[in-house]
Amino acid sequence: MKAFLQTKQYIARDTLLCSFSLENSLAFRAGQYFFIEIPNPPFKDERGNRRHFSFVNSPSKSQTVEMATRIGDSAFKKSLAAMEIGRDVEINSVSGTFTLPKDLIQPLCFIAGGIGITPFMSMIKHLNELEFPGNVVLLYSNKTKEGSAFLEELQLLAQEQSSFHLIPTMTEDPAWQGETRLITASLVQELIPDYQDRSFFIAGTPGMVDSVNREVKSLLQDDSRITIEHFPGY
Repeated sequence: MKAFLQTKQYIARDTLLCSFSLENSLAFRAGQYFFIEIPNPPFKDERGNRRHFSFVNSPSKSQTVEMATRIGDSAFKKSLAAMEIGRDVEINSVSGTFTLPKDLIQPLCFIAGGIGITPFMSMIKHLNELEFPGNVVLLYSNKTKEGSAFLEELQLLAQEQSSFHLIPTMTEDPAWQGETRLITASLVQELIPDYQDRSFFIAGTPGMVDSVNREVKSLLQDDSRITIEHFPGY
């Protein structure tokens, strides 16, 4: 499906948020991802001109696609950063099983590392629209505040919504006044006393996800309440 770049802005260090308008509506579930292709990109390499990204927007915004990514040295990322407003792209192949449970009975715990925050943005927006009767805790780990995408938006939401609790941790930021520890089983026990009642969703780099997954498993001893998503290569 053809789409056109509406807006783009840097929302954290080396992190670009892009919004595209679609020719037609696109159905998806919060937490899923899509493929985007840049026709005739200005930069090229052996990896090609097609990548997949998580939806940042809610499924209710069916004629819009929002995505955020770290801008690196790959030809695709350079082409994305150089793209002019109004530029056309192809968006298709919605996929992914990192989605909210259908019953939404249990309270939730989201654990995000770095740009792994993107699928959670779609989920959080969707839950707000549904007026989710339970509550959500988001443990959000970054190296520094400067590199934390959507942090101000999430802090504002936590102030406005009593059912949403944000726990940011900055592991390599000497100026940060809040939590600085890595996400471990003991940290989850300490900061989320009712962890046994929650369903867990974990997204980030493969190393981060595998480590946190082991920690959470040691607490719950129940894999059925843990859903993970790896974000390789960013």
